[in-house]
Amino acid sequence: MSKPFDAMELLARVKAHLRRNRILEKSNSMHTTNNILRYPGLSIDLDSYSIVVKGQDIILPPKEFQLLALLVQNPNIIFSTEQLFQSIWGSESFGDHRTVMVHISNIRKKIEQDPRNPIFIQTIKGVGYKFCTT
Repeated sequence: MSKPFDAMELLARVKAHLRRNRILEKSNSMHTTNNILRYPGLSIDLDSYSIVVKGQDIILPPKEFQLLALLVQNPNIIFSTEQLFQSIWGSESFGDHRTVMVHISNIRKKIEQDPRNPIFIQTIKGVGYKFCTT
C-alpha cells in the first residue's frame, strides 16, 4: 500500500486478510463448526452460503447474502443504508446508497412470506434496517 492511504482502505484490507486467514484455519482444522442460524421458517448457513426458507433452498447472489449475513449476525441492531453500503461494497465503491434498498427488497422477496409486511428485515423509517429475531 502506498502513502498516502485511506484509513477505510486499510481497514478493508485488514478485514479481507483476517477473513482469508479464518477460511484457511477452517480448511486445516479437523473440527468444523456449523454456523447455522435458525428462525421460524428460515435457516441460514453462514459457512456454506446456503439458505432454506420453509424447506426450499434459496439462492442469493453474493452481495445479497453478505448483506443478509451482516444483518443476521447483528440481530436487532439498526444499520443505516450508508453503514450497510460501506460494509458490503467498501469505501472505494462508486455506487448509490439506493443499491442497499434494492438489495434489501430482493432479499425480502426471497425470504419473507409477505415482502410488503416483512417479519425478518424491518425498516426503521428515517434510520435504516434491522434483522428482527422476535
